[in-house]
Amino acid sequence: MEAEFHGDSGQGNGSGGPGVGIGDYLGVFSRRAWLVVIPFVLVLGVAAVLGFLLPAQFEADTVIVVKDTSDLDQLYENVDLNLPHKQALSTIRQVIGRRLFLEDIVDRNDIREGFDVANPRERTRMFKALLKKLNVRLVTQKTGPDVIEIKYQGREARKVCYFVNEVRDKYMNYILETRREDVRRVMDDLKTRTELAKRAVVAGEDAYQAFQEENDFALLGEKTLADKRNELASVRERLGSKKVSLDGQSRRIDQLRADLLGENKEVRGGSKKVRNPAFIAQENKVARVKADLDSLLERFHELYPGIKVARTALQIEKDSLNQLEEFVEEEQVTKTNPLWETLTSQLQSARADQRGLTAEIESLTRRETNLQEQVDKIPGLSRESAEKKSRLRAAQENHARLARRYTAARGLWNRVNSRDGDFFRTLKTPLPEDADSWDPVFPSVPLFVGIGAFIGLLIGAGLAFLVEFSSSSFVTVNQLRRTLPVAVLGQVSTIRTVQDVRRRRLVRSIGWTVLLTVVAVLVFAHICYFNAELQSNLPSWLLLTMKRFYGAH
Repeated sequence: MEAEFHGDSGQGNGSGGPGVGIGDYLGVFSRRAWLVVIPFVLVLGVAAVLGFLLPAQFEADTVIVVKDTSDLDQLYENVDLNLPHKQALSTIRQVIGRRLFLEDIVDRNDIREGFDVANPRERTRMFKALLKKLNVRLVTQKTGPDVIEIKYQGREARKVCYFVNEVRDKYMNYILETRREDVRRVMDDLKTRTELAKRAVVAGEDAYQAFQEENDFALLGEKTLADKRNELASVRERLGSKKVSLDGQSRRIDQLRADLLGENKEVRGGSKKVRNPAFIAQENKVARVKADLDSLLERFHELYPGIKVARTALQIEKDSLNQLEEFVEEEQVTKTNPLWETLTSQLQSARADQRGLTAEIESLTRRETNLQEQVDKIPGLSRESAEKKSRLRAAQENHARLARRYTAARGLWNRVNSRDGDFFRTLKTPLPEDADSWDPVFPSVPLFVGIGAFIGLLIGAGLAFLVEFSSSSFVTVNQLRRTLPVAVLGQVSTIRTVQDVRRRRLVRSIGWTVLLTVVAVLVFAHICYFNAELQSNLPSWLLLTMKRFYGAH
């Protein structure tokens, strides 16, 4: 066997260079093993004893969901009920964290948590400790449901279960009662405002109808202002034409009257004899007597006495007729002037036309006056009508908006008065009958043992390194080899080739890599396991294994 001087080849440490290698540091654990083992055992024992002696802590949690918050928020926004739903929920920690809120629940469930509740000071300390163990978490969203989680740790599982459930129920009742008071107040206010708005609408409708009737608004509304102006222009044009015609007719009448004054009504004709009325009467009498004679001749003989008398009477009458003059005097004949009659007829026709034109002009003048009044009034009436319409529409919109608010408030009133107010949904609730089978969340003996072992190793390693490096005589074998040109007594081994050295380095590197990888995986697994948000990163089989090992944490 040949001696090998480790200092000659410079291969004593892991890196092949001078100085202290990792192996020199790890050698401390073999030389100072008692300093590592004693703290490890002591701390591990203390941790195990604490894990068994500390009072068990049980945890219960309940989760409630505030239903339809997006619908409620939209409802509040649309109808302006002034019921800040999310703002009310945001004060949950302040509400539940009040001693007045929890005191009756604590007394009813006889929660002591190791304190003397008969002592006021101890009771105050108990409530402070209770509030530290009571965790209230609110998850709010802009849209969608809000989630409330209430969690508590205590010494007795059933009391913890009852306490969590009663805190949840009391807070739900508190919110519902607050909602009822708010909704009732808003309902009363909205009812009054809706009635006033209805009266305003009725008054506006009456005022608008009276305005229409007073101003003949229906007539004015038949045509636009432009149509009225066009009609007024047409009437004025016709009126001007009629006035021109009337002036012409007046001049014609004046001319006819002047012509008529220059003509005589009657003109003289020729003279003639006038028959004597007495002659005419006697002639008629002779005719009657002769007729009587002829009648007697037809009926009687010539010798009839009456005929002779009749002939004598006829002769007497004829003699009287012969004694009278047929024409007694002559008279002057007059007749109406034809030109005068023509002029008179034309004058009468012209005057009739004048009266017709005058009546038509008066009608057109009245129409012009009415149209002018309408044209002058329409802009003002339109503005006044628009204002009244706008006020009426605003009153109607206000009434409709208040009616919607009142309807929404009644719906919300029905909701908050229903079971659970139709407001909450209990997603998770602990059951008292299951509480007896709960595993404590603190202390966990495996967890305490693991933490104690880790802390004991840290303390032992620290003490070992502290004692080792505090000694001034600490010199490693490799350092000694590099300072002496001769072999160190007792350090004799087989001469290794370069390939052997490289192989040893590779094995060491692989070993350290595997060790560090295992440590990193274990550290990562524990970090993920003890963080609820990161547990989803663990494989299911590893998560189940760690749950079996660490219990119900």
